[in-house]
Amino acid sequence: MTETAPRILIAGSAYIHNEGLRELCRLWTRVVSHLDPQVDVVVIDSVSPFEPAVFLDWECVEERNFNSSGIWPRNWVYRFQDNIGHLSRGGEDGAGRTFCKSIELGIAGGYDYVAVIETDLIFLRSVTDICKRMQRSGTQIAAAPNAQYAFPEFGACFIDCKWAKEFDLIGKYNWKKSQPWPIPEIRLMNIVQDYLMLLPIYGMRIDQTGVTAVSLPNYYPYYPPAWITHAEDFQIYLKAIMLNNITLR
Repeated sequence: MTETAPRILIAGSAYIHNEGLRELCRLWTRVVSHLDPQVDVVVIDSVSPFEPAVFLDWECVEERNFNSSGIWPRNWVYRFQDNIGHLSRGGEDGAGRTFCKSIELGIAGGYDYVAVIETDLIFLRSVTDICKRMQRSGTQIAAAPNAQYAFPEFGACFIDCKWAKEFDLIGKYNWKKSQPWPIPEIRLMNIVQDYLMLLPIYGMRIDQTGVTAVSLPNYYPYYPPAWITHAEDFQIYLKAIMLNNITLR
């Protein structure tokens, strides 16, 4: 019996405030389109100084003009009207707002799954393969483990849209009431812990590690990293791609 591929939306959060993040977002889209060419992609932008719709040459839909019919381009940018900041830097829960909007778009668009992958995180596994495994096992939400911080890496998270709607994940998280402590990752982990599967996809947040492009292979001698994030040196991302034998078009 042939397995039916689920409909998937990849949603990437973005606040592009320098040229390095602009180039990283470009690389992100290249990796996504290489690994999952049939999957729809939306970049959710919090009024970045470097507008993703401009440098990606994608259609942009402003928050105030958004049509929730679910008939959207294959690749597009959803742009908030404002940037509400980050809880750890005195702002509001901007990350949580984008996380909830990703789920909202997945539900509104009639998708089976939404893959929330931040645009400063290069994810090096097929989203389609992961969602198919979730479909077979009945998994409602899955995420990469983050051993460095002892919580799930919700920057690479996969969600069953039907379950999220029935569970009211957006309402339970309620980003408008987020506080700096416990941090959003811990609060979200506590909300979904009865439904969450940690996937065997290991990676690294590079800052504060001293890892370089030269030393990266030493940290993954048996199997290449599945994801890399927060690397100041762009070459580290390119090395991770090379270690996975991925040749981008």
